[in-house]
Amino acid sequence: MSLAKVRLNLARLLLCTAKMVESKVQNVLFCLKANIEQTG
Repeated sequence: MSLAKVRLNLARLLLCTAKMVESKVQNVLFCLKANIEQTG
């Protein structure tokens, strides 16, 4: 396994993790917004 392949795999893993985190953050913000609109 070459270093280039390891780096590529790490980059893919980071990208995938970032996308998952982003979607979770968006879900949390959406829920917060919905709660604020219901109470306010």
